[in-house]
Amino acid sequence: KMTYNSIITAGGTPYPGSSFLLGVPPPGYVSPGTLEGIAPSLVVTGTPTDPDDLVDTRFYVVTCVDGVGAEGLPSPVGGSVEVAPGQGVDVTIPAIPTGNYDIDSYRVYRTSTGSTSTEFQYVGGGTNFGGTYADAIDPEDLGEVLPSEIYDLPSSSMIGITALAGGYMAGHFDNVLAFSVPAAPHAWPVQYQLNTKTDIVGIAPLDDNTLMVVTKDRPYIASGVDPSSMVLTELPLMQAGVSKDSIADIGTGVVYASPDGLVYTTKGGTSLITQGIFTREQWQALTPSGMKGYMWEGMYICFHSGNTGFIVNPNAPQAGIVDLDDYYTGAFHDPLDDALYVIDGANIKQFDAGATYRNFTWKSKVIEPAHPSGLGVCLLLGDSTDKFNVSVYADGELRETHTRAEGTPFRFSGGYRARKFQLEVSSRSDGTGGALHVMRAGTTMKDLRP
Repeated sequence: KMTYNSIITAGGTPYPGSSFLLGVPPPGYVSPGTLEGIAPSLVVTGTPTDPDDLVDTRFYVVTCVDGVGAEGLPSPVGGSVEVAPGQGVDVTIPAIPTGNYDIDSYRVYRTSTGSTSTEFQYVGGGTNFGGTYADAIDPEDLGEVLPSEIYDLPSSSMIGITALAGGYMAGHFDNVLAFSVPAAPHAWPVQYQLNTKTDIVGIAPLDDNTLMVVTKDRPYIASGVDPSSMVLTELPLMQAGVSKDSIADIGTGVVYASPDGLVYTTKGGTSLITQGIFTREQWQALTPSGMKGYMWEGMYICFHSGNTGFIVNPNAPQAGIVDLDDYYTGAFHDPLDDALYVIDGANIKQFDAGATYRNFTWKSKVIEPAHPSGLGVCLLLGDSTDKFNVSVYADGELRETHTRAEGTPFRFSGGYRARKFQLEVSSRSDGTGGALHVMRAGTTMKDLRP
């Protein structure tokens, strides 16, 4: 559908208050019947000024124009007529197209030679659909060439309409990737369409006039200087898209959920960024087919079927994930104020905009020193006046826990050596909160230096 400013707020919320079907069909179009429209009928009028003059063989087409001046595809070509000097042609305009279209007027075009391949030129226009347009224009007074000859209506099944940098749109249905004419979002030529091997799950802009295409088989890249020259390239990663809602443009690339994890594509390549974070079994337990993904501060936020979520940095997945206790049914990243807005029940809230800190628990990956050893010292750095709980796990066993403030180094109890360590730090539920930015640990105080 399409709408515009003067009608989008008509009738109150929820918006849009009023809208029309996308596209400008030809005269005589019946939805969903005569999809190609109806050719105008022609009658020659008047008497030749000189019966010996050469006649002009003409063909006519008619187009529709909507309320914002967008011109649609032409009608079928009317039958030929031979017109001598002094004569005119009455062009019977087919009926206004049926359906919820914003049709405002029509335009008449004709040829001026004896070939249907000759360009159609502008004759005139009007608003009396079903009536007659009298053409008495001399050949030398014809106007511009028909601009919409290759136009087509968008498929009624098309979804995922996305704006690209070249001033045109992309959309998809089944295994078809479609593009609009630049600066004409109502016109979707069939000759601009490309096909993938399997159905398309979703699309997202990748860079300039480059489009990421996620399918039920593998990802593709569609690229080109304009929609008439786009080329599809298969990416060398057999990872199908399992959730349209998981596809998100994070600014530096596109992320989507596959059966094995999150796939991240940039200009530099494609990779499975959660391969070292989740096993396939752990990932499948989150039901990736129901995942929803959004951009926030260059990171990817995923909400999943466990009514929780997590945050991962696609450009540094080795840093691990941050689990979230919250789940939101929808979200929108507003580039104007660089904020993520989420749907929380009946409310819309800004993500990470509260005045107070929340409690957290962070646990490191498993640290394996070259030789069995122990951790001796630790340092916390942040901007909190509260204390934090710091725990040491050695060979999978909790060895000690300390409560310390940031800014002052402290020593671990020690007395043991281990092959594997993990550190855990958490905020205290009885405090006012605060941010912790860095935790350093080592054998001696020298190890705490940045």
